[in-house]
Amino acid sequence: MQSVEVGAALLRALADADGPVPLGALARAAGMSSAKAHRYLVSFVQAGLVVQSERSAAYDLGPLAVHLGLAAIERFDVIRAAGERLGALRDELDRTVSLALWTDAGPAVARIELSRRPVTLAVRVGTTYPLRTTATGRIFLAYSRAAEAVALAETPGEAGAIAALQEEVRANGVATAVESFLVGVCAMALPLFGHDGTMAGAVTVVGWPGELDLAPGGTTASTLRRFAAAAGAGPR
Repeated sequence: MQSVEVGAALLRALADADGPVPLGALARAAGMSSAKAHRYLVSFVQAGLVVQSERSAAYDLGPLAVHLGLAAIERFDVIRAAGERLGALRDELDRTVSLALWTDAGPAVARIELSRRPVTLAVRVGTTYPLRTTATGRIFLAYSRAAEAVALAETPGEAGAIAALQEEVRANGVATAVESFLVGVCAMALPLFGHDGTMAGAVTVVGWPGELDLAPGGTTASTLRRFAAAAGAGPR
């Protein structure tokens, strides 16, 4: 992890620059020696994150960095559009709703709109969810390769159970959880897709067991699907 953080300083310096940067200047901007910077840059060039000019030997961001930036922009646009509609979704459902993004720590709440209904939630922006016991976690597990990799690494002996859960969620198009994470709370989550067709985030609604419609074809699911479509985040 420390190596990643050190290497990221070089990428950040390139991103802040106005154009190609010579090795010495890039190393100084990243706060390291030229020899150390060169070792990282060789790997970055091989990965496509950085390119080096044959004429000037200066470094610049490469095609993979461009691809990552464009993908991030697409995802951000989708989440921003969904965020702008989140309050209206809360009012329509009269339930607490939230948006979640994938982070290094797992699915994390990026925005939440609380309803007036007395559903007790110890959740705020930045809260992370378990993958297998929450609706939000399950929807990421079904549609995000990063989440799948984490789950398989954490529980290598339960690949079959994970695959079965993924199949069920994908067949329904939504993920649900009933008191598996918090007593007295149930939830439904729907994936939000970016312009490239990959999962950009999730929208989740919470309520009381037996009172919130959790059927895959029910009113809650239909409302969430309309929300995703209006935000340009429906399936592609």
